[in-house]
Amino acid sequence: MTKKQKIILGSVIGLLAIGCIGSIGALIGSAVGNRGGGSGSGGGSYGAGNGGNGVYGEAGQNGANATERDNMIILAKRYMERGEYERAMNILDNLLIKDATDEDALNLMDDVIALRGTNPSGSGSSQQDGTNGTNSELQQALEEMAEANRAAAAAQNAAAAQNAAMQQLLKEQAEQETRRREQEQQKQQQEEAERLAEKQRQERLAQEEAAKRANEEALAKKSKEIQEQVAAVNDEFNAGKSALKVSKIEEALEHFKNAHDKMPQSEKTFNADILSKTSELLYTEAVEEDSGLTEAQEKKLKEAASKYADEAEKLDKTAPGAHFVKGMTAAAAKNYPEAESELKLAVQYNTNNSNYFYELGKVLYLQKKYTEARKSFESAVQLDPKFANAQYNLGMTYEKLNQQDSALTAYKKAVSINEGYAKAHLQIARIYSKKGDMDNAIKSYTSALQYDDGNLAAMKEIASVYASQGNYAKAENYFKKALTFDPNDSTTQFNLAKVLSDDKKYSEALPYAKKAADSKPETAEYFCHYAFVCEKLGDLDTAIIYYSRTLQLNKKNFDANINLGKIYLDSDVPDTALTYFKTAVEIDPKNFEAQKNMAAAYLKKEDYPNAINCFRAARNIKPDDVNIRIDLAKAYSATGLYDDASTLLTDVIKSSPKSWDAYIELSRVLIVSGDTDGALGYLLTVQQNAPNYRKAEVDLLMSGL
Repeated sequence: MTKKQKIILGSVIGLLAIGCIGSIGALIGSAVGNRGGGSGSGGGSYGAGNGGNGVYGEAGQNGANATERDNMIILAKRYMERGEYERAMNILDNLLIKDATDEDALNLMDDVIALRGTNPSGSGSSQQDGTNGTNSELQQALEEMAEANRAAAAAQNAAAAQNAAMQQLLKEQAEQETRRREQEQQKQQQEEAERLAEKQRQERLAQEEAAKRANEEALAKKSKEIQEQVAAVNDEFNAGKSALKVSKIEEALEHFKNAHDKMPQSEKTFNADILSKTSELLYTEAVEEDSGLTEAQEKKLKEAASKYADEAEKLDKTAPGAHFVKGMTAAAAKNYPEAESELKLAVQYNTNNSNYFYELGKVLYLQKKYTEARKSFESAVQLDPKFANAQYNLGMTYEKLNQQDSALTAYKKAVSINEGYAKAHLQIARIYSKKGDMDNAIKSYTSALQYDDGNLAAMKEIASVYASQGNYAKAENYFKKALTFDPNDSTTQFNLAKVLSDDKKYSEALPYAKKAADSKPETAEYFCHYAFVCEKLGDLDTAIIYYSRTLQLNKKNFDANINLGKIYLDSDVPDTALTYFKTAVEIDPKNFEAQKNMAAAYLKKEDYPNAINCFRAARNIKPDDVNIRIDLAKAYSATGLYDDASTLLTDVIKSSPKSWDAYIELSRVLIVSGDTDGALGYLLTVQQNAPNYRKAEVDLLMSGL
């Protein structure tokens, strides 16, 4: 920008400031000052004549007022020199209105008046020329200011984008920090729960020790004879307990009987406690898994446990062991309400026994009282955080309450306590499978089988997961392994046949499909799959028989209807085929295969209107399917709707340039319509790009042109 332009532009900016557009003046002044240096005269202060920083302050305002007056004097002089006396006078009038003593303005006004007197027509062509020059310079200056504004706006947008990116980064960091805090909080809560459980355990030990000391102190006050009787009872009880641990059933029962017979009659509380503990020990041993006891021994232990429980309750209604045994006995008889009542008394009278809460939770679970069961299992694991069975049952309860994540946590705790807990690994796998996390599901199924290689459920389920992933080899392997454990499992035979069929191993699938169908003649799905395998192997007679049997069991079986229809359509019996296709469409009107096959049957019958309707229905289901659009075009052509056929085929070629069938069919339509040149063009395209595609047909069509 020239010095002259800067002076003019400074004047304009000053006038903008007078017009109360200070903020705009600041922006423009800043832009010009930054571009050109010098003093500038906008609403912003620039500092030391080096271009402003756009900061508007008090010092800048005062400087602007002084510069404004100087610029107005300069502008008035220029107007005077160009003979634009009226403009000069207007500027001077404004200055003198503000300050009537302004000598420069007064002197300049005298000069203007003198010149206007000597050259009254000075506003003529020279004035116009001057005005035009000034306007041109102003226009150029304003354009430069607009460019500066655009640059400033671009910088502002870039800053906004950078700020948005920074805000997003801060948001992500905040979210990460929140997750970290949540994880830390969960860890602290878990540590607190473990600390509380340990504290409760220590408190229980202290209570037991205190009770023991109190008992000893009470005994010390008793007579020597009673002390001797109590000691003898304890000796017999402990001897019976030791014998029971090594499965010496008769010896244990003898010691417990001796303890019973030696009880001092005056010590009812003591006697009730011994009887309660005895009954609980006997019942627990009787129901212990893999105890090696005979059925007669189990029965004998349960009868003795019930007898001692009854006696304990008579002596002391609050004997927890007695209520526990009564509750367990009722649960074994499936009298769950009574079992619940007795076990609730057991936990009421002994709130520190994790096994009582565990068994109560099981009874509540069996009655579908899942919320109460959850609370009981939670109490059990709080009392004993290493209680793996309670963690497992807590997980089962969470699943019933649709709390999958909590269930997963409980199962994981169970396997952390007992790594070989196969059932817990299996449940973890099932949850991962439901979540769609098949990789982790497979890992957990594998763990379940590692610790229980005969777990049929895990074998069959991991096979199904592999099948869903298309890993047919591994699916086949696991299904076959499952059949070695249970050769007559019709469900596994059926699933193995499906896997082999999906892998195109129809000959291998056949015997399994046949076994499944023969073992469950009431299952339509098994008949249908066997028919499908027969069809694939070319045994259409057997396929028709078993598809028909399928429909006898379930006339709404979609696959049987669609496949039977296709067999009859391929056998050139379209009327029979239509019967099955219509049923298939009734079952699922939005099924593409059903609509397409019904259209093909109508087409074979030369029932073009119905064929067109079905092809249209199929196209609506799959608008981008090339083949269905070509088939619809054929139906249009067969009914003389050549324009519709031509339009449809042209659209196919546009969307699928290598659909050579569309080129050939369109050439047929054009030949019939009389456009032989167009037909030849499409045929040549096929011949040049796919010379062997339907070659005989293409050659025949071209020979007739």
